[in-house]
Amino acid sequence: MQAIVDVSLYPLANDFIPHIDTFIYKIQENSNLEVTVSETSTSIKGEYDELMSVLTEAMKSSLSAVPCSFNLRILGGVTGDVENKHL
Repeated sequence: MQAIVDVSLYPLANDFIPHIDTFIYKIQENSNLEVTVSETSTSIKGEYDELMSVLTEAMKSSLSAVPCSFNLRILGGVTGDVENKHL
């Protein structure tokens, strides 16, 4: 099953940008995932199990480095051939 996760990371540190960059780099290491970085969040698209595994490891690494908060939105069952009439 395909899924999309939109994640925002909020490190509780004065110098927070390097922590966000490291988190994004860890996710981008997996070439099977489609990663789109914006100013306020990062969207990750891919196979659900693989996506969640990569995301869990990246989050664990961030939490080990600095206290932080994550905001996640998860959309499951995404396919490219389904028309969304609500957009």
